Amino acid sequence: MLVSPRMAMTAAALLLTTGVMAGGSQRAAAGTPRSAAATPPPVTAQAWLGAGDTVNFSTTSAVYGTLEFGDGTETFVVGAGGVTHTYPAPGTYTATYLNGLGGPNETLLVTAGEDYTVRDGNGGYSFPVRVYQGTIPARGVVKISVAALSDGRATGYSSAMTDVLISGPRKAGTIAVYPDGAAQRAATATAFRAGQSASGTALATVGADGRVDFANHSAAQVRITIYSTGVEVADPTKLGGFVYEPVRSVRVLAPKRVVAEGSTGLRVAGVDGINAKLAAVALDVTVSGTRAGSLVIGPDLYSMNDLDWAAGQRVTKLEILPLEDRQDIGIGNDSAGSAVISATVVGYFPWGPVDEGAAFLPVGPDTVEKVTIGARHTMQVKISGRYGLPATGVDAALVSLTAAGAAKAGTIEGWPAGTARPNSPVLSYSARATAVGAAQIAVSSSGSFNLYNTGTRSVTVTITLTGAYYAG
Repeated sequence: MLVSPRMAMTAAALLLTTGVMAGGSQRAAAGTPRSAAATPPPVTAQAWLGAGDTVNFSTTSAVYGTLEFGDGTETFVVGAGGVTHTYPAPGTYTATYLNGLGGPNETLLVTAGEDYTVRDGNGGYSFPVRVYQGTIPARGVVKISVAALSDGRATGYSSAMTDVLISGPRKAGTIAVYPDGAAQRAATATAFRAGQSASGTALATVGADGRVDFANHSAAQVRITIYSTGVEVADPTKLGGFVYEPVRSVRVLAPKRVVAEGSTGLRVAGVDGINAKLAAVALDVTVSGTRAGSLVIGPDLYSMNDLDWAAGQRVTKLEILPLEDRQDIGIGNDSAGSAVISATVVGYFPWGPVDEGAAFLPVGPDTVEKVTIGARHTMQVKISGRYGLPATGVDAALVSLTAAGAAKAGTIEGWPAGTARPNSPVLSYSARATAVGAAQIAVSSSGSFNLYNTGTRSVTVTITLTGAYYAG
């Protein structure tokens, strides 16, 4: 769905939360949310407070909304914590929690000296969530509903960020993602070699019937697992949306060799101007090793097998990692040999209410360019004012990149036009093979970004635009 500049601040915004939480801690694009849920049930009991009496309200990790104290004052509450309120005059007070996530409101008849717990009431809304695990026949398609992508909440969602994992394919091929029945609007999620597991990130935009197609473009059956790592909402003021802050490639892990079955950690929050409290982070992770393997990536104890490589191959993948106010990310080397790992932040989703940030605008997908980039050459791509996007106010692009036809291995770097090259890849490619990857790239004030081929041979790159972030 294309969004006009006038509609942009009620455009889709990314929802993300970790798989270990009981509910979703999300945030709106700006201001304090008001729930559209039903009116709370009436209160029949009575309790009396004296002037100066205090009441303690504790909140669970899933809370996101407004707590009205019943005396004409209110506060915004998000996540686990506590609020102590002093009532200025004697009387009977009813506190009301207005759920900012579209779930039920909660009414609390308060008594002096008592402790009250405010809960979310949404239940079981968590990401990443596995939406499909099974096989797709050669040239076959699996159709995933928006209800599955949104973990049972089908209302208001236009698309989802997905992680696509392929295991043990017998033939080489790719996985394409597109709105149901619209194969001409396909973006490639991942490419794989015969016998090699692979993974990729892709935006899955639903069709008119509320479904997304994942198509197996290979001559043999594949085993596939699809995770939804976050959903896009049509109106963040109703369902609580994260706004996005793109950054210019902040290196948080310099290339580091990690031993077989070893691990390393990194911190994103508070580094080089990044917010100290984060809901989620967009991270480019690059790995190479002399033996095939996979990385386990995630905040704290939550992780999933997420990035695969073949012996001698270098792979770069965009990771959208829910942090929910946690600060550290762990990376484990699940292989029999050492691996060299690096990581760069390309953007983040702030934790807590914010007044500024970029809302997500889904696009197409539209093929922007198919071009051969010479060895150690740069090309510039302009997206503002094209593909249904506003002429100004675009902060970042979400693209699918496909690199093919290179005689030698190399990488593609992406950064805002008119700024210094960051020396950090958004895609790595091998000789005589096809590489595919999603990239979130900040753009210049004119709405342009650069792509640079670090390789010593030319490479053909197809750029497919799947969305953009608009700050107005």
